[in-house]
Amino acid sequence: ERREQASALLNAAKPKEAMAILDKALSAASALPSNGRIRLGMELLQSDAIAALGDRPRALKLQREIYARALAAYGERDELSMRAMTGLAITLARSGDMQAGRDLMEKLVPLSTEALGAEHKDTLFAIGSLASMRAMTGDMKGAIDLQRGLITTQTRRLGNEHPATLTARGNLVNMLMDSGGAQEALPEGIAVVEARSCLLGPDNPQTLRSMLNLSSLYARLHDFKAALALQQKVIDARLRVLGPRHPDTVFIMINHAGTLEQTGQYSASLQELQRVLPLAEEVLE
Repeated sequence: ERREQASALLNAAKPKEAMAILDKALSAASALPSNGRIRLGMELLQSDAIAALGDRPRALKLQREIYARALAAYGERDELSMRAMTGLAITLARSGDMQAGRDLMEKLVPLSTEALGAEHKDTLFAIGSLASMRAMTGDMKGAIDLQRGLITTQTRRLGNEHPATLTARGNLVNMLMDSGGAQEALPEGIAVVEARSCLLGPDNPQTLRSMLNLSSLYARLHDFKAALALQQKVIDARLRVLGPRHPDTVFIMINHAGTLEQTGQYSASLQELQRVLPLAEEVLE
């Protein structure tokens, strides 16, 4: 029960609260076998909370140990071992060792597919993570192929406009853009913005993020009018929801000024920068 509570808190981005529960639970579980599933599962959650709180070196040390213990006790096809492998791969990637994270994920995806099934949520999470890691290590074709397959599965399982499918589609847009396929990415980028606007509302952070991605696409295709219009929508929404002093609001105002400069609207760009600079100095130090 405590483990489920801690997991829910972690998923809700509340690592401090999760840590408090896990510390209590682990001290209460001190009599349990050290390589038992309950104990290892709680330690794994604790290492995720430590990583989320920013102490990645400590999380990495713990996750290496947990993975080795799970492997020795249950073998590599076990669900607990694969969960430990996933956590370690992601922490490695986030600590700057993207290639080591990718190498583990390349091994994990076929393992998970075989042991849990191609459509199991853990397998799909591993596929999405591996696609991102391939992109980050320069294998854009491998990343895009994997991501397209993931979207096909998510669409079949959950539908075209389920939040998980839309996240996968949004990631594909970024991959296509980074690989020089901006024109190919455009219809998908527009569709993601429209779907998120309908489902989540125009002011939702995810809707706004997909609008910014679409504005970058338009800029890449030299359609600056469309890019500026979208950036202005994001500015208006962030001013309404977050206020002028929020870092996200300041960043988009700076980006908007940069796009104005790209289009040769120098005086408008300068005016905007003069307006936002005092805020930037205050908010972004």
